[in-house]
This record gives sequence, structure tokens and C-alpha cells, in this order.
Amino acid sequence: AASDVYKRQNHNHDIFNITEDDIKAIPKDQLKLIGAGPECNDFSKLRLLPDWPDYDGPRNRKGKDPRKGLNGKHGKTFRAVIKIIGYAMKHHPNVKYFVENVDFSDMSQDWAEVCGAEGTPTIVTADGCSYARRKCGWVG
Repeated sequence: AASDVYKRQNHNHDIFNITEDDIKAIPKDQLKLIGAGPECNDFSKLRLLPDWPDYDGPRNRKGKDPRKGLNGKHGKTFRAVIKIIGYAMKHHPNVKYFVENVDFSDMSQDWAEVCGAEGTPTIVTADGCSYARRKCGWVG
């Protein structure tokens, strides 16, 4: 039975290794909520700030957005989350999800890809309970 397979599996803790079979093996109605916070480094508007004088990293080029978005080393975690939520919704249609990230709506292609998969986000602000001023989240 699927529940026996689920109990015997080595649980994946790396989102890039989670497969549709992993999600399908979770017993029916046991997956209630997926919470995710894919890495935001490749979407952050902080990367748009001018380089400071003693900065040792790669320099920003004028007129070129240094953010790599969904194609970046960190941004690809969002694509993995999208894939996992898709598997979950297919096999556990009552699952809910909350995905937290920064507002990257100015990156039109990346934003359209995520909204196409997750829907337009419900904006959630944390400034009432945190020093963070992030204002973006997907709720399904």
C-alpha cells in the first residue's frame, strides 16, 4: 500500500530530490499544508543598489539587471517549489500552501512564470511583527 511505501522511504530533505512519487506516496488526506520560502537572493532589489567603494564582489554593469531570477543559483529553488506544489495539488487536491518571497513583479518574465503556476499572490506584509519589510506571498 502507498502508506507502507511512504513509511519505508528515505525522506528527502533536499527539494531538488523530491519526486512526484514521493508526494503520491503520502497517504490520502495527510498532506494538509505546504509552507515554503524559496531563496530570494536572485530576486532581491538590494542587488540593484550601486556598489559601495570597498565592495570585493562582482561589479554591477550599468543598464543591466544583475538579478538572475528563476535561472539563478538561488532562484531555481522557487521552480522546485512550484513543481512540488503541482505534484501536491494533483495527488492531494485539498492541500493549501503558503510561499514567502520578496516582491519581484518588476522582473516580468519570472513574475509571469510564477503567477502562471501559483496564481497572483496575496500580498502579505510582515512589518507589524518583524523588522523585515517584505511584501509578497503566494497563498493557495
